[in-house]
Amino acid sequence: MTLATVDIVRRTGPSGSIVDTVVTGGTTRLSTSDVASPTANNPIPVPGAGTNYSFWATLRLKATANPDGHTLNNLKVYTSTSTVPSGVTVLGQAANVSTDAGYRQATGTVGTTGTQLTAGNHTGLTGAPVSIFTFTSASPKSLAGSTATTGLFGDHFVFQVGCDSTTVPASPAPANTIVFRYDEA
Repeated sequence: MTLATVDIVRRTGPSGSIVDTVVTGGTTRLSTSDVASPTANNPIPVPGAGTNYSFWATLRLKATANPDGHTLNNLKVYTSTSTVPSGVTVLGQAANVSTDAGYRQATGTVGTTGTQLTAGNHTGLTGAPVSIFTFTSASPKSLAGSTATTGLFGDHFVFQVGCDSTTVPASPAPANTIVFRYDEA
């Protein structure tokens, strides 16, 4: 029995030419730009009033090998850490999957703020965004979808960082871990 190989990919770019970048076991940083690896470029500035946002990030699972044709299903996502500076929020939600229906390119003003992640601004979301830290190993977020072949599968998971005027910048910013889990039968 050979197990499937599954990557986590971050999706960026316009719907007609989406770029999938593997982030499995790695780091993906959020910024005020729609790129998978922005390094330290375009950080989220602390506003004088209100809230500035990162461009939202979209993650999805991709089976790169499934030699025995196992069914990959019962998809879950959760956080295993919850460290953010005061004044920072991290909100997220699942987005449906029919032909890129759940994918919406992140937008905003590069270097300043992303468009706020709401069900009105991202019409593929399955509900209103909530703190991603409510999704734990004991209470994960369920994602729809399955596959018995290779390729992208399951709902997208979309999340965004918000910094309000009380944020005290941390350098380096604390890392948080998002975990995807699935059954293989």
